[in-house]
Amino acid sequence: MSPAPQPTRTESARGCAHREAAWKVELSARLCTDRAHAARLRGLAAWHQRQADYFDQLFGGDDSGASPATA
Repeated sequence: MSPAPQPTRTESARGCAHREAAWKVELSARLCTDRAHAARLRGLAAWHQRQADYFDQLFGGDDSGASPATA
């Protein structure tokens, strides 16, 4: 049985990209004055966060949960 393939840089960076996108969309939602649009933005941020968690689980990404602003 062959060993599991190692994630490429692109695969492991996807979790980071989704985490950064989630942070940026959440910030946009906080600044948005239209409540309905802000709710949609929060839904999009949650989706990006789930994708980041999924890629972190697959490829052993950062589990600290730090946002790009604090990293």
